[in-house]
Amino acid sequence: CVCACGVSVLWHKTSGCAMPLELAVLLLWAALSAAAANVNVLFIVVDNMRPSLGAYGVKEVHSPNIDRLAKQSTLFSRAYCQLAWCSPSRNSFLTGRSPAQTKVWNFVDSFRETGPDWVTLPQYFKQHNYTTASFGKVFHPLRPPNYDFPQSWSLPPVNPTKPECPNNTMTCVYADGDLARDSDAVTTQLALDFLRKQPFSIGARQQQDQKPRQPPQHQPFFLAVGLQSPRLSWSYPQSAAQFYNASSLPVAQHPWAPAASQREDKEWFRPVEVDLYSDVRNITHATPLPRDRQQQARLAYYAAITHADAQIGRLLDALEASHFCNNTAVLLLADHGQNLGEHNLWSMMSVLEVSLRVPLLIRLPHNAGLQPRAVVGEPVSLLDVYPTTVALAQLPSVPAAWALPGRNLVPLLTPPPPPP
Repeated sequence: CVCACGVSVLWHKTSGCAMPLELAVLLLWAALSAAAANVNVLFIVVDNMRPSLGAYGVKEVHSPNIDRLAKQSTLFSRAYCQLAWCSPSRNSFLTGRSPAQTKVWNFVDSFRETGPDWVTLPQYFKQHNYTTASFGKVFHPLRPPNYDFPQSWSLPPVNPTKPECPNNTMTCVYADGDLARDSDAVTTQLALDFLRKQPFSIGARQQQDQKPRQPPQHQPFFLAVGLQSPRLSWSYPQSAAQFYNASSLPVAQHPWAPAASQREDKEWFRPVEVDLYSDVRNITHATPLPRDRQQQARLAYYAAITHADAQIGRLLDALEASHFCNNTAVLLLADHGQNLGEHNLWSMMSVLEVSLRVPLLIRLPHNAGLQPRAVVGEPVSLLDVYPTTVALAQLPSVPAAWALPGRNLVPLLTPPPPPP
């Protein structure tokens, strides 16, 4: 069909026709409503992962599974956290409130001290009859206490400890299959075990090939999975290193701290953030790491991302092999970015782009029947994740009295209309 009335139109994949924008927006909500019977949520959070990914144009990083997810999702190219530190950021986006509201600026406080009755994102789903589960680092350990169980979670959260590198080095490699060193593999297996315990789950498609792929009625789930490999110290399995050659990796274009900050009495950064490691020496405000050491550090960081990507692939494969593949929304994000020698910084905790910018991918449920918008270039915030996830599941909007500052991004998930 062709719109001849001269109004803005939007293309719909299933019907194959152009339609007025207002109608298209209604169609989006109608499609989500139709998909919303028992819509599940797979919520993946990666520690310290800047958008150094193939899908974001960083071709030297091997991230095939995240790239695959990106092709099925809307990629937000300018998504930002509120504060580039683990606990403040997670307390922020999981409550939908800024650090100015949570009063969490460090690893000491939690939002429950300021808002003891606040409802977190997973708690909101739990209140709407979802099974909520947390595996890996979702909330920061002990912030809030006990990972906010039982308020936020139906099951006790499990967060396998990520070991530091032996001999207190900044980077290290371990043997494939060494589960004592590989907390992300353990986390992923726990999440897969949770999925397998859901009725009509993994393997059901292969066993019932002739039956419809829509799952029977079940209690929907909000499954949060937190991966930690890209967090210092950077450890990775041997197989993840095969994709990289340290000597060919580019380093930061601007490795020097600003001249005014090179005096040691200026707090541009704290050298102890990295020189506490036994294999990092003599780094000062005015002295960057040698180029070859920067390349070795980048190799470790990229290999850690590659390993996290492999775990994400395991999750996506399991989801595709289940009856839940069509009615599950998927979100992938990081708590904050990571400096890799830019301006002589090797941590985060700054207001620079590489500290605050994060990947954000949102995949609509397949049965919404809509072609996702490929890329959104306007700035968005992790504060937007709370209302967006609620809208994806077609749950009631959060009460206006909560005054959450984030916005619902669902209207951005389908292509914009062509010019009139």
